[in-house]
Amino acid sequence: MKELKFNHLLQNLKTDKQAVKEIYEEYYPKIIIHLSRRFGKLISPVDIAHDTFLALMSAENFSYVEYPTTWLYTMADNKAIDALKRKNQETTLPENFSVPFQLDELVLKEDVKKSLRNLDEESQMIIYLHIRYDENLIPNHSSGTAVGTTYIYSSEDSAVQAVIRELYSYMGTTATGTTEKKFKDGLTNFCKDKGHGITFTSCMQGDSFSYSLAQNYLKQNQPIALFLSGYNVTTMTENSNNDSLSVYVSDAPHIMIGFGYKTYVYDGNRVYNYISVASGLNLVSSGLFNINYKTKINNALAVKIT
Repeated sequence: MKELKFNHLLQNLKTDKQAVKEIYEEYYPKIIIHLSRRFGKLISPVDIAHDTFLALMSAENFSYVEYPTTWLYTMADNKAIDALKRKNQETTLPENFSVPFQLDELVLKEDVKKSLRNLDEESQMIIYLHIRYDENLIPNHSSGTAVGTTYIYSSEDSAVQAVIRELYSYMGTTATGTTEKKFKDGLTNFCKDKGHGITFTSCMQGDSFSYSLAQNYLKQNQPIALFLSGYNVTTMTENSNNDSLSVYVSDAPHIMIGFGYKTYVYDGNRVYNYISVASGLNLVSSGLFNINYKTKINNALAVKIT
């Protein structure tokens, strides 16, 4: 929905049922999907989305909203965080599960000429993950909120988008993307200009990706830049006696940023190692990357900003 139209409808919510209907139909499903991806089973996405719209309907004197989707997501995130605080949950993701699974694969047809595209957005994710420890990396932006042992990062806002535009320039990004070298050089120069240092440490042993090394760096809160030939992104629904998997795959070169890890064990002996990733894709922006499924990991670098 266009920004001007959204603001026109917003100003008429209390007097125009059609305005309520249009905003609800446009954003209610998106909010549920956003909450599901961000909070998983920690909250009820449907209940939080409902509460968000109740708050929207009861609010007074709206200011002009520059980024409607981000604004609504932030409102929903705050509702979810409040709900978590009320429950006083302190939840961490277990590393191992032992249940059957179902697989539904969707093959994405990609243009291989795009090479390592979206590197600027992925490097922004590295900056984003580090602002928990130094908010000066993204001025005028609050990093997030700690709820027990879980840290909930704030939604993307105009300050984050400004950093993305900066990184476009630093990395010499074009319509076809950029290169691994420009990625490293651009991120290094960005951090230097912000008064920070940065180190890149390999998670490779010879030509092979070391899952144990990656786990070690991730435990130290160092995100992993994964440079791939072919990739997959898995979204998973955990049921009582099975897991349902939707897997998006492509044979194109790509980069993804890892920020966590999970290992699933099925039937007691089938082990699947995953990295939790920001994918840089519009279709599925985050999920689990199976390190052994239809991919070649050309390089993997742990990134530490100091």
